[in-house]
Amino acid sequence: VFDDNREMGRFCGSKGSRSHPGHRRFASYGNRMKIEFHSDFSNEENGLAVFYKGFQAFYQAVDFDECASPDDNSLTWTRPCQHICHNYIGGYSCSCFHGYKLQSDNRSCKAQCSDLMFTEELGNIFSPGYPEPYPPDLNCTYKIRLEQGMHISLKFIEIFDIDDHPQAPCPYDTLKIFVGHQLLRNLCGRHPPDIIKTQSHEVDILFQTDDSGDSRGWKIFYTSEAIQCPTPLTLDEFSIISPKQEVYKMHDYFVLSCRTGYRLMEGSKELSVFTAVCQKDGTWHRPVPRCEIVSCGEPMVLRNGHHKFLTDPDRVTYQSKIVYSCNQPYYTMVATSGMHATTSLYIPYIMHPIYCIYVQLV
Repeated sequence: VFDDNREMGRFCGSKGSRSHPGHRRFASYGNRMKIEFHSDFSNEENGLAVFYKGFQAFYQAVDFDECASPDDNSLTWTRPCQHICHNYIGGYSCSCFHGYKLQSDNRSCKAQCSDLMFTEELGNIFSPGYPEPYPPDLNCTYKIRLEQGMHISLKFIEIFDIDDHPQAPCPYDTLKIFVGHQLLRNLCGRHPPDIIKTQSHEVDILFQTDDSGDSRGWKIFYTSEAIQCPTPLTLDEFSIISPKQEVYKMHDYFVLSCRTGYRLMEGSKELSVFTAVCQKDGTWHRPVPRCEIVSCGEPMVLRNGHHKFLTDPDRVTYQSKIVYSCNQPYYTMVATSGMHATTSLYIPYIMHPIYCIYVQLV
């Protein structure tokens, strides 16, 4: 009995003899099998004629599981697929683990790690197959792209194991970190660096390996932080900033208002409200305005009366004070409400109109 050209057994005799095949089952490892039957020139045994009945065999075509390793350990067997083997009737197919791509030979797998993009504000990046040894011949690029104004930090966690040499700087496998065209770090070995603060919102990570080695790779936890703006400072003691914060970061804002009796001025323009926003370059989007004291203008002229300043007569601004009086004894004072006032009326500078009316003397 032959499996192609490999002899699987040689049999003779009758049932019960050591050389009889019995009910053994023979299975080929291919789609060809051969049975050869040889007989000599006679059918005699000890001078007597013997009539041998021959043999009968049943054969059946069954599907061969190419994905399963053979039971016969003496056979040299090569895995049909590098990663995952799928058996089906009449053949098999290969597929790859997540992150790998089946190559043109339909058997081998190569890591798909070219131009991988990361846009979240934090996350994990790791070598292919981590924490198992990474494959050979890698050329992986990982790109972190965040909003301008964010600063990325890289922290190596857990295992850090990249093939190196004690007398040469990273001659085999290398992990390179770039900001723009500037190389920040060239890493290998078994000792990770401290936290890398890139001061950039764009980082490229390049991982290249040769065709050998069994190092276990690396894992990065990256975080980001928004750029800070300087603490806003007022131009005078009458300005009020809210909310008050120890730190202002990108997209934070503050509102500036004035104390009572003062108005917001941006150059010669009066503002009803002022808000400034922290920009992605670490500056406020507009300069801080000033608070200017309100001017009340010249006092109202009181007909048949007069006024006197209780404060500096050269200042006609908020909190200036005057006293109005009617010319006595012929006039007395009334307010617009129709109520009579005293002969002299002290008021804050802004007031409702008052009048001096004639008094008929008896």
